[in-house]
Amino acid sequence: MDEESDGSNFLNFCYKNKRVELEEGVTIQTWPDGKGNVPETGVIFFDYSSGKRVPHEARPLREEVFQSFLRELSNPGLSEQSKLLMLRTAATTHFYNAEQVRAMVRLVDFRGRVDAVVMLFRRIVDLERFYELVYLMLKPSETAALRTRLGKALKPWLPESEMEVEQITEGTTAVVFLTEEVPADEVPADVSPESALTTEQPEQA
Repeated sequence: MDEESDGSNFLNFCYKNKRVELEEGVTIQTWPDGKGNVPETGVIFFDYSSGKRVPHEARPLREEVFQSFLRELSNPGLSEQSKLLMLRTAATTHFYNAEQVRAMVRLVDFRGRVDAVVMLFRRIVDLERFYELVYLMLKPSETAALRTRLGKALKPWLPESEMEVEQITEGTTAVVFLTEEVPADEVPADVSPESALTTEQPEQA
């Protein structure tokens, strides 16, 4: 979490398959009782926004190293969850250009492509090319989800015609936290299983 965060960088907060509207004076850190006593069971979903920007001196991954990683990512034996975990891990230490991000996202199944883009968005050194090379390759349902997930961080990089489609939600950017697999029937329709965080095992019906 960013230093001195006031909790406003947590987006799309859900608990037990329901959206949670935080009461005034309560943040996700102090939810649900104002003291932060997190429930022992159930599933929590959220996007975490980061205010950190790409450093000016950042450079994309060297092409020969990137091609080696791309070959690993294209291994037909990898599950989609493993691919997303590889991307998340690599994104913690590397930066990419938009063309490289496009190549990686193309190797991810439709159901996980939005998660992949969200993970990599703040690691792109040439965001001015994001719309042309990455955004336009996505389907309308994916771009709608992306606008919700990335919030206002996406606004400067989209043309006005896209901004008129729907109002951009509050936030700066999002980072998906991939932990353990969650049953698909416990995930809200507009949140993928890869975005789920569990406190402990979900309650049994």
